[in-house]
Amino acid sequence: MLNGRNIIVMAGSSAIGAAKSCDVTIDGDLIEIASPSSGKAKTFIGGRYSWSVIVNCLLSTSLAPSSQTQQWVINNSYTLKLYKRNSANSDIITGTAILKSYKITATVNNLVQMSCSFQGTGELTY
Repeated sequence: MLNGRNIIVMAGSSAIGAAKSCDVTIDGDLIEIASPSSGKAKTFIGGRYSWSVIVNCLLSTSLAPSSQTQQWVINNSYTLKLYKRNSANSDIITGTAILKSYKITATVNNLVQMSCSFQGTGELTY
């Protein structure tokens, strides 16, 4: 079984965030191939796919953007890896994604959290 803490966000070879939760969305395009003379029903074939990831991280002082602002740059590419539980050398899903947005939430007496939205670029390997 996998859980949210198995997601690691990398900048180069350094982990910059440990996930609390993660959503990976893979969408496929459909291409209509039916001609108008083939009846009322549409016919499709599969096209290209795209993928995106939303990661919710718990931040420590050493990971926060204020201390390492070069690591959290909108439109920069990051490596995203999903690992098997307790096996950091055995990644299941790997891909390069562009950071679209992030939001930092800090409330009194609670841990600082960050939500990051990534758009995948290129292949998602698994």
